[in-house]
Amino acid sequence: MKKRVRFLSSISKIGKSTFTVLTAYYLKSLEIPFLIEELDPFQTVRVLVDDEFDIVDYFNINKYLYSDYFLDVEKDKLQTMYNRSNWNMLVSDMLTNIDPHSDPIKFQNNITTANINVFLTDMTRLSETIEYAKKWDDGYRVLVVNMVPSENVSLVEDQVLDLIYEKGVFKRSFIFPYDERIKYLDPDKLEWFKEALSRILSLR
Repeated sequence: MKKRVRFLSSISKIGKSTFTVLTAYYLKSLEIPFLIEELDPFQTVRVLVDDEFDIVDYFNINKYLYSDYFLDVEKDKLQTMYNRSNWNMLVSDMLTNIDPHSDPIKFQNNITTANINVFLTDMTRLSETIEYAKKWDDGYRVLVVNMVPSENVSLVEDQVLDLIYEKGVFKRSFIFPYDERIKYLDPDKLEWFKEALSRILSLR
């Protein structure tokens, strides 16, 4: 089944684009055909990977900035890009705090509704992230608490597990440590990421 993994957040600079790129390299190593969906108007993923991967750009940055952040998409143009690419997996770098009922998301779900929605946060915005995740009911929801100091991982894991099981919002949760090696954008250097991602992608 063709499916999508979305990297979502209610806050910026939490790792959505980085994890999109890491996921792309991981899928490439497994020879799984994929396509990147770029819903960040600033096209951070394209900057990071240059022209190495096929990318569907949802927003024109100038239209976005100078039209009061209007989320308009050219559906025919986007559909053509999907049709001409061979893919089994979509990897989505999402616009921060995007509304799940907006037209771009409706169009995404026209392509496939087999969604794994991964919500990235840190401990300071955990409650906010839970409320944001509740709005998304179009697939599995996964929580990732990112950039946790290594010495605090076990403590944070216990706190998060207690909270999310009480709320019943997420299918799974992961605690990702702060790791300087992430700057290399190489999943082979990050065993914790590869292990977590294989579990996330097997949800469906």
